Amino acid sequence: MMGTPNPLVKTKGAGTTFWLYTGSGDAFKNPLADDDWLRLAGIKD
Repeated sequence: MMGTPNPLVKTKGAGTTFWLYTGSGDAFKNPLADDDWLRLAGIKD
């Protein structure tokens, strides 16, 4: 799994933010916490 887009943020036309999980364990155990996540970039459509 290279990158995971944040499903909580809908930015239609503004671009997409990709998140990379850098922690250990279950990344989706607490989906509202952004601990151990690395924000990579905003990519325009």
